[in-house]
Amino acid sequence: MIKFFISILVFSICYGTGDLQERMIQLSKDLQKQLNFKSISQMKKQKELSPNNTEQTSTRDADDLIGSWEEVERNSNAYITVGQDQSIQDAMTLMGMKEAEGSLTATTDDFITELKYILDLSNMEGDDNDDEDDSTYSYGPRIGALLTDLDPGSGGSVYFDDTDTDATITFVDVPKFDNLDLTHTFQIQLIYESNKVVLSYKDLSLSGSNTGDAYGGLAIGISDGSGEYDAVDFSTISEESYTYPVEAYSIENQLDLAYTKVTFSPNGDFSEYTVSQESITDLPGLYGNVISVEDDDYDFQVLSNEFLFYGEAYSQIYINNDGNIGFESGDEYCVCWFCDDGDGDCAAGYLAGQVGGVDNQDDDSEVLIMNMDLMEFFALTFEMDLNQIDVENPTVISVNSTREDGHIDDVNGIIFSESSIVELEADSMETIAATSIDTINSVLTITNLNLYDSTGAVFLTVNGSIGPGSIELQAGIETSIDFLFEDGDGEGELSLTFYDDWSGIDVELDSSYDSYGSVEYLDTSYFNWAASTDSLFLYYYDDTMSLEYMINQDTLFTQGFFDPCAEDGYNTYEDCFNDIDLPGFDELVEIDNFRIGQEVSFTSVVFTSIEPNVGVFPNQFKLYPAYPNPFNPLTTIQFDVETVSSKSVLNIYNISGKNVATLINERLKSGSYEVQWDASSFSSGVYFSELISGGKRVSQKMILLK
Repeated sequence: MIKFFISILVFSICYGTGDLQERMIQLSKDLQKQLNFKSISQMKKQKELSPNNTEQTSTRDADDLIGSWEEVERNSNAYITVGQDQSIQDAMTLMGMKEAEGSLTATTDDFITELKYILDLSNMEGDDNDDEDDSTYSYGPRIGALLTDLDPGSGGSVYFDDTDTDATITFVDVPKFDNLDLTHTFQIQLIYESNKVVLSYKDLSLSGSNTGDAYGGLAIGISDGSGEYDAVDFSTISEESYTYPVEAYSIENQLDLAYTKVTFSPNGDFSEYTVSQESITDLPGLYGNVISVEDDDYDFQVLSNEFLFYGEAYSQIYINNDGNIGFESGDEYCVCWFCDDGDGDCAAGYLAGQVGGVDNQDDDSEVLIMNMDLMEFFALTFEMDLNQIDVENPTVISVNSTREDGHIDDVNGIIFSESSIVELEADSMETIAATSIDTINSVLTITNLNLYDSTGAVFLTVNGSIGPGSIELQAGIETSIDFLFEDGDGEGELSLTFYDDWSGIDVELDSSYDSYGSVEYLDTSYFNWAASTDSLFLYYYDDTMSLEYMINQDTLFTQGFFDPCAEDGYNTYEDCFNDIDLPGFDELVEIDNFRIGQEVSFTSVVFTSIEPNVGVFPNQFKLYPAYPNPFNPLTTIQFDVETVSSKSVLNIYNISGKNVATLINERLKSGSYEVQWDASSFSSGVYFSELISGGKRVSQKMILLK
C-alpha cells in the first residue's frame, strides 16, 4: 500500500466553503452504499459480541440446544501467521472503528476537543486503484417517475392507495433535497387487469437553462433491470412500442410533461411496451393514505393483487423517496446523486440498472479526521441530529493536497451545533507552513494552523500529530486482527432448529427470487447434529461444521473458523490477498496460515402448534390478525392450512420490507396453527406477517409499541 498521508490524505469532499454540508451528507450516502447499511440500529449491530460477560450463568448442555434459534448479531476476526516479522497498518483505525495513534487538538473560544479518529473511505471500498470505476450498481425491475433527489421529509406528502383494480403512489408537493422551493407533484399507477403503468404529472417542465433543477440528472420510464434502455421523447410520443422506454433530461434537451399522462401498455409476452401520452387537468388516481418515506429512504408496501411487470408477477413494491418504484429489495437506493448535474445519460443508465460505466464525481481517496467514531459519524450524518450521538461539539476536518508533490495545502473543517453548522477553511500558504508528514511512520503533524469562518475571522486552531498506527506480526505466532467484514446485517440472516432426534434445519436468506415474486426467499438445508460440553457439530450431506458454543438464558453464542482463500481455490495466500478486500494484506509476504473466526449469536424462538379439532378441518387458507395488536413484546399469530403443502413459510417484515424473522419454514398438515413471536429485541414500529403456503400468500399488519 502506498504511503498513508502522501496518497490517502487527498481529500476530495471539500471544494471550498459553501457546499461542505451537502458534501458531508453525500459522504454519508456513500458510506451507506459501501457498507450496505439501511439504518443506525443496523450499523450498531456490527459491534463485537460479548459472551464472556455471561459466562457465570452460561451452560453447554446439548439438551438446551433443542428448539429454534434466530440470528441477531455477527462478528468476524482475521487470524494470520507469517514466516518473518513485518507490520501492516491497522484497518480498523483507518475505518474509524477505533482510536488512531495520537490526536489533533481543535481549539475554539468556546471549547477544546480531541480529534482521535481517521475515516478512510477508500479502504472501505477495498479499492486501492483510483483509476478503476468504483461506482458500480445493479438494480432489478423498476419504474422511474422522477429520478432526482427529492426530500419528502422537508415537505409535501407521499401516498399509497391500493384497491382491487389498481395501486396508486402519489407524490404531492415534494421538494428537491437542495431546493425546498422547487416542488413536484406526480403519480404512478399500476393497473392490475391490464398490467399497464401510468405516470401522471402536474409540474414537470425543464429546459436546458434549468440544468441545476435536475440534480444528478433526471430520467423517467420503465426498465426490467437489464441495464438497457431506449431513448424516448414522452412529450411527443403516441402509440409506439419500445423494449425499455426511458426519457433522460440533460442540458442538450428539454423535458415537458406538465399536466401530462404517459401510459405504458405491455404486449402479450411483455417484450415491448406501447407508449402514449395525453393532456390532463388533474391527477387521474385517487389518493388519501399517507405513508412515511424519508430522505434517501424507502417504504415497503404489499399489493392487494399480483402485478405483472416484464412478465414476472410481483405482490410487493419498494417506494423510494426520489419518485421510483422498485420490484426487488436491491432497489432501495435509487437516486443518481453521483451523476453530474444534468447528466441525463448517467441517470437513464442508472434507472435502467446498468452496472458500472459511470465515473464518480470524486476520484481521489476520501479521509476524515474527527472527534467521533464511524458509528457516531454515520448516526450524525444519516439524520443530521445531534441527539443521535453522545459527542460534544462534533468536529470534522479534511486534509487535501492539490500539489503534484503531495504536500498538504488545503485543510477544511465543519462543526455541528444545535443551532447551526459552521464551515471553516485554512489559508493555503499557512497550511503548507503548518503541516508536515513523517512518511516512514505515517504520521501527520499540524502546528498552530488557523481555520477561518465565512467572515474571515479565526474560528478554530489545530495542533497535534496523528497516524493510523500499525499491527506488528511476529514470525510463527498467530495474530488476531479486528476487522469489519461485510458478512450481513445480523437481522434474520440465519435461523437454526434443533430437534430432539438429532436432526435439524437451517434457513438462510437467499438473494434469488422465485415464482412468488420479489421477496427475499429462504434457502433451507437439513442436517444432523451432535454436541459435547464445548463443541457443536452440524453434519450436512457433504460437509461437517464444527462450532464452539455457549448458551445463556435465551441466547446461543457460536464461533467457527474457516479459510476463505482455501475455499476459493487459491494456490497461495499472496494471490488471495491481492484479490480480496483486506486493506494492507496485499503487502504481506511469507504467509503461513490465514483463517477467519466468525462469532454469531442467536435468540430463542418460541413455536407452538395447535392440532386441528377432531373431524374439523380448515376449509380455506387463512392468516388471522395477530393478538394482541398493538403488542409489547409478545404476540400470537394464528393461521389455517387447508391442504398439505410442500412448504409453509411464515415471515415477519419490518416497515422497510426487510425480513427480520422466520417463524415457520416446513411442511405442515392440514390444520390450525399458532406461533408466538417475541419481539423484545426489536424496536417499536410497524411490522408485517406474511404466510406462504400451497402457492398462496397473505399478509397482516402488526404494531409493536414499547
